[in-house]
Order: sequence, then C-alpha cells, then structure tokens
Amino acid sequence: MTNIVKINIKDTIKNPSYLFMLLMTCIIPMNAILKMTKIYSTTNGMSFLVVFTYLVFNVAIFAFLALVTIATIVISEKTSGRCEYYLANRVNIWTLVKAYCLSAFLLCFIPVVLFNFLILVFSYFKNIAVIVELIVSFRFALFFLVFILFCLCITMFLTVLTMISTKPEKIRFYLSLSSFSITYATVLPMKLLIEMGFTFDSNSIIYFLSLVLLAIGCIFTMFLYFMSKKLSAEIVVLSYKQ
Repeated sequence: MTNIVKINIKDTIKNPSYLFMLLMTCIIPMNAILKMTKIYSTTNGMSFLVVFTYLVFNVAIFAFLALVTIATIVISEKTSGRCEYYLANRVNIWTLVKAYCLSAFLLCFIPVVLFNFLILVFSYFKNIAVIVELIVSFRFALFFLVFILFCLCITMFLTVLTMISTKPEKIRFYLSLSSFSITYATVLPMKLLIEMGFTFDSNSIIYFLSLVLLAIGCIFTMFLYFMSKKLSAEIVVLSYKQ
C-alpha cells in the first residue's frame, strides 16, 4: 500500500493539470482574502464576512483539488493497467481503494495546510487580529478536526465512485458535479438562514460551518455505504474494459 501511495503521489505531482489547479487554488483564495482584509481594515462589522470567506475557501481548495487529483490517479491507474495488475496479484480491492484515497487526501490536504500557514503569516505581519485570533483559537481547532473527517469522507466517496465508473468522461463529470455541489452546499445553509432573519458573528459562524460540514460528510458517508456494496475486483476490471 505504501508503494502504491508513493507512486501515485509522484505521478500526480508531475501532472500539469494538478500543478495548474494547485496554482489557481492558491492564487485566487489568497487574492480574495487580501481584498477582504483590506475592506475589513476600513469597515466596521466585517469580521464575520472575513472569517466566513476564509473558512469556505478551505473547503473549496480541497474540493477542487480533489476533482483533478482523484481523476488523475484513477484514470491513470486504469488506463495504464496498473489497477488490473494489482488486482491480478491478489491485492485486496479495498486495500487499493484506501491507497488511492490516501494519495488523493495527502495531495489535496497538504496545500490546504500550506494555505492556512501563509494566511497566518500574512495576517500576523499585517496585524489582522481577526484571522490570527481565529487560527490560534480552540474553535478553529474544532473546525479543522471536523474538516479533516469531512475531507476523508469526501475523498473515500469520490474514490469509490471513480473506481466503479465505466468511462473517463463520466468520472470527470461526477467529480466536477461533486466538487461544485460540496462548495455550494457549504454556503447555502448560511445564506438561507440569513434570508430568514438569523444573524451570525465571527464566533458563531465557525460552529455553524462545522455542523454543516459534519452533515455533508454524513450524507456522503451514507452514499458511500450503498456504493461500497457494488464495489468488487470484477466490477473495477470490467469498468475500464467498457
């Protein structure tokens, strides 16, 4: 399993699509956070919006990196014949899924950690108290714990989904749909509650988003449970011989 993870990580890092998406998921969120903090420094009552934007970007970065990473790993493994080779050598199908899942998780989660580190350094030197106080707080640690569980659930779901998909076009469509849906579902509950008259502050929003991620993770785990019943070595082999 360790060797499979190393091979997948090495191959994906060399992939231009992954490198491009990695660059975009760093530049766009960083640029947005910089603009938000400039507005915050001149406007009262904007701390909630800064915190909300920052937390949602964590989810978006992971979701869109997962779109490229999982597609790259699974399509490459299927088309190159590695997947069939592993299965022919009696590698358990779930061992293979876990290896792909771990590879994708590391390739998506490490950039998220880097993003948070860069934001913390920038906020510290620019004296943006709302971000610095958030990142070093207990509530952010709680959010990040839920976020890790959420990411693991999503990665496992998408990995199994791509394993049983029959065509690369379907894999890319399913992953694109899932990535956009996950990001939108993270924002939608708060938007609806605000329209209903509820108010949030920089403290309550982080707990609310933690609950939202937990709920989304549970939903995808339920889907994973039903999909896992279809997963077998025979299904995977037949899926790339269609």
